[in-house]
Amino acid sequence: MIIKPYSYKTYNNQAKQTQNTQKSPNFKGSPVVALASFIENNGFLGEFLTIDIVGMATPRTIQGFNRNKKELGHPNYKAGTEEIIREVLSGPAFFFVPLGVLGASGLTLGSCSKVNSSTLEAFQGIMKSSVKDIKDSKKVQKEFISGLMGTAFKDYKNEKHQIKVIEDVLNNVASGKITQKEAKKQSSAALTLLNKGNGKYLDNTALLRVGQKDMDINSLVSDVPNYLKNFNKKASKTSENASNFVDKFTRHAKNIRNIANIMAVAALGAFLLIVPKLYQRDKSFPGTEGLGGNTDTVSLNKEKEKENKL
Repeated sequence: MIIKPYSYKTYNNQAKQTQNTQKSPNFKGSPVVALASFIENNGFLGEFLTIDIVGMATPRTIQGFNRNKKELGHPNYKAGTEEIIREVLSGPAFFFVPLGVLGASGLTLGSCSKVNSSTLEAFQGIMKSSVKDIKDSKKVQKEFISGLMGTAFKDYKNEKHQIKVIEDVLNNVASGKITQKEAKKQSSAALTLLNKGNGKYLDNTALLRVGQKDMDINSLVSDVPNYLKNFNKKASKTSENASNFVDKFTRHAKNIRNIANIMAVAALGAFLLIVPKLYQRDKSFPGTEGLGGNTDTVSLNKEKEKENKL
């Protein structure tokens, strides 16, 4: 019998082998992980839609289809369908109607109408301090994004190579080399590593500091191309010096944004006024289906009221 010496190195190797052979739980593709990722990547919008759909729309719709199910002998399709229409129109509409108006304003008023005023002010300072030749669109883009990175991450000490990753992503999406969807995915991953490595925004690693405001990286990925597209288009035609033009452009862009905001509020108000007519598909409430031998109790009450008046 041969006795082999047993050392810490031997034990450590065996431990690693055991660890590697053990199956670890794989949550990739899990609905829970997908839901959590959706909420994290979409901020307040993701939280609102999750609460609205999971906590309100779904149980109300299920209840609608099950209302008086035994009396009818089948699901209450009218009540369930009305609940679906009502929930879709009354909840998400608060986001999607204004977003739709802002999207349309980008085509008519200019892409800067999609950028909010506080972001425009932050971009104004970065543009004035970083860009000298406003006529050269390629230099404007490169110098502006470089200045943006320097402003946002000036206090970061670790994982600094991730800054270059984000900078390249912004340049690529502004140039149209990658889609905004891909840009958001890449920049979010890089910013998460960057923030965690520097102990910044640990409660929400998708945030960074732009000027005097905290900004979500997904918004930045959308705002930078929209801002530069409008800026370069106007700058190519100006005869003013860089500083004066940036100030003038910012005032103009903020005015356009204010007009877009007014249009969005007006559109949402008008939409909410017609919502009841859109989701009320029947003259009577479908929840009464199956009660009293499938008799419409609401209609009966109206008939009694007419008889009493006569």
